[in-house]
Amino acid sequence: MKTNIIKDLSNNRLLVQRTFDAPLADTWRAFTESEFLEQWWAPKPYITKTKIMNFEKGGHWLYMMEGPTGDQHWAIVEFITINAMNNFEAIVHFCDAEGNKNLSLPVSTWHYQFISSGETTKVEIALSYSDEAQLQRHIEMGFEAGFDMALNTLEGIL
Repeated sequence: MKTNIIKDLSNNRLLVQRTFDAPLADTWRAFTESEFLEQWWAPKPYITKTKIMNFEKGGHWLYMMEGPTGDQHWAIVEFITINAMNNFEAIVHFCDAEGNKNLSLPVSTWHYQFISSGETTKVEIALSYSDEAQLQRHIEMGFEAGFDMALNTLEGIL
């Protein structure tokens, strides 16, 4: 399976598409439960560690990606809507270990859609930004290659 990333610069959006050879329930859990997210979310050789995970409307996931030299990159995912086994939406901020947002780094809204076809599940993630500069900065930070690597790891797990 291949990750497809479509850039819509005029609307400050990215669309990530990937089909997994796994049923909907397994794919949903991989994106919504910290014990699964920790296995694949960070591109290798980074690892993901969860500090707090509360997957419910109004809840959040505070996590860190740690590199092989000990460098740490924190983010907080704030869940806006959740429609079980169908979709969810979240705002993602880079932050510190306490969840204090770093507003000098890109902020994005992620809308996840899960589409089941029997034993495969297509995941579409639409990322939106307040302006093109934030979108471009996220791309420059290595989002495309890093997220593709992480999704490849997830494919192996599923």
